Amino acid sequence: MSDIVTLTCPYCGAPTDVHVEAGADRCIEDCTVCCQPIELTIGADVDGNTTVEAHRGDE
Repeated sequence: MSDIVTLTCPYCGAPTDVHVEAGADRCIEDCTVCCQPIELTIGADVDGNTTVEAHRGDE
């Protein structure tokens, strides 16, 4: 199962949709606007909702 999450690209600031796989804790997705690699840290909050943090992949 995967969720679609909208986040802000840490490079260009554009909103971009990414697919997050259930059970993953890290992945890299390219921005749909500027094509830069976004490193995603995936987790869950206390209610079990998926949380995603976006970081530059070049840092």
